[in-house]
Amino acid sequence: MKALQPISHAVADYYTRQDYEDDQFAKGKQLHPELMDALATYADASTTFSAELDLQNDAAQREKLKMLERGEGRTREYYRLAMMLDAKKIADALEEDQFDVPRVTALLDGFNRLSDEAHAKVADQEPGKLTWNSFETAAETFRRQAKARVKRVVEKTPYSKLEQGWLNSPSLAPEGSSRKLLNTYNALVSESNRE
Repeated sequence: MKALQPISHAVADYYTRQDYEDDQFAKGKQLHPELMDALATYADASTTFSAELDLQNDAAQREKLKMLERGEGRTREYYRLAMMLDAKKIADALEEDQFDVPRVTALLDGFNRLSDEAHAKVADQEPGKLTWNSFETAAETFRRQAKARVKRVVEKTPYSKLEQGWLNSPSLAPEGSSRKLLNTYNALVSESNRE
């Protein structure tokens, strides 16, 4: 970031001030390779940092889950956290079109069992029954979309021409696409954060 910041500011100033009109883009051409190098270095460092941050966060969440179960048992908070950890694994595993089908099937089966157990044990508790119901609804939508994703990839169901245009759409992503799964995962995260 320290290397990227000065060059990005120089480029921003150059274009904001429209200095390219004075030198026929000479400085822009000079700054471009420096900017691209700094961006590439930053992107690599950011990817590495994000991956490590994810690992550390997941480990902390798993430790918190153990502490919750030891201290309070399987409460709503326990189930919410456990389901979110499982949902993240599923979403990550189904991001690409190539994935380990038996592993994903096992992850989905585990998510189903955990979700069913949570429903049986904590769904009717007050206070918070309505909020938990919203979380369960989002979890069910995520579960259905994960199954649709597996089915589409396993059966090699192609996207229609219309669906291809919607693949990156937040609202129109087709059934069984990685974008649709991401949308439902993000909705589940939002519901989880309301707890």
